[in-house]
Amino acid sequence: MNFQHNVSDQYNKIARQYELTDEAIAKKYSFGPSFIRLCKQAPGRRMIDVACGSGYGTRFLAKNCFPKNLMGLDVSLKMITLACSHEKESPLGIIYLLGDVIDFNFSSVKPVDIINLFFPMPSPKKNYY
Repeated sequence: MNFQHNVSDQYNKIARQYELTDEAIAKKYSFGPSFIRLCKQAPGRRMIDVACGSGYGTRFLAKNCFPKNLMGLDVSLKMITLACSHEKESPLGIIYLLGDVIDFNFSSVKPVDIINLFFPMPSPKKNYY
């Protein structure tokens, strides 16, 4: 089993429970100086939120940074499904994509100006699982 599939399976299993923690995590980590600098650069820019999960942080970016276009990318189908359901309930113009940033074909989407990653990702070269 490859790294991408393993991570995807893990998040598919815990998607609903993980979503319950999104708001608390985002409130704790989202308001640092680097986030404020990012928001000052974002208006009118194209952004992608990598490892967007259920879309909480992506929706936060849409509401606070005012990008021209905003995409969320995640490896977990269940997380992307949750994000899409939130977008359907309260549209903000976010496009959610299923994929792994490591091998995602960025030429298949509009160019982006800012890539956001709220949380560090483990190296796929190490076996964490």
